[in-house]
Parts: sequence; C-alpha cells; structure tokens
Amino acid sequence: MPKLLPDLIIAERAGDDDLRYRLVGTRIVQAHGLDYTGWFLSDLATRRDAHALAHQLYGPVLQQGLPVYSEDPFRCPGGEFLRTRRLHLPMSTTGERIDMAPVGQVLDACAPAEPSPLVRTANPEEIMEDEAGMNPI
Repeated sequence: MPKLLPDLIIAERAGDDDLRYRLVGTRIVQAHGLDYTGWFLSDLATRRDAHALAHQLYGPVLQQGLPVYSEDPFRCPGGEFLRTRRLHLPMSTTGERIDMAPVGQVLDACAPAEPSPLVRTANPEEIMEDEAGMNPI
C-alpha cells in the first residue's frame, strides 16, 4: 500500500453536491502545484468545466456505485502537458451507502495534441462478469 500512496486520492461525500478530499498523494500534489488535502470540490473547482468534469467522474461512483475510468490531457502549472489516467472506485464505510471514492491517478508525459478526454463508466454486464469471477485481473 505505501507504494500506491503517491498516486492515490481519497474523496468523501460532503452533503448532496460536494466532495472533500481526505487524501491527495504526493505525485498528484506535485503535478497540481498545490496540496488540496482537506479541501472541498466547491473550493477547488472554480472553473465551470473543472466542476462539471469532477461531477462526471464522481457522480456514477457515489450515486450508483459504479467504477469509472478516465484519461485526458492535463496541463501542469508550469505549462507542460501530461496525460492523466484515473480509476475511481466506490467505497462504503457503513456497508450501505457509497460515501467515499478512492482514486488511483497516474500522470505520464504526453504531447499537447492528445485525443479528446475519455470517461467510461463500467456497464452492468462488466460488473456481473467481475462479480462472477469471469474477468480476473
């Protein structure tokens, strides 16, 4: 687990329409140029498009319990471009309602002309296959 921490985000539900970032890994902090551990999404995503992307990524996870994979270009504060790949997973601290989302995020060097963003929510058939052990990792 310690090897994963630099690339890990743990977000928790904060009310009906907000998130709080409980943990932001050091590589993610370096890429963003700030440590937003403890911040709320409403404080962090001041741009409308960033807020909409966060809801697109976290919505299916927290509302439906579905994993979401995404990748898109990411511009660092210094101007260089990276490609970010993320896997958002549902988690419940009570065993009932999904209230947290651990996120693995990997940043790789890329050219600025990357293809358009990809956000993909798992479909029900994939979930059933995984639960039945048909898609071993």
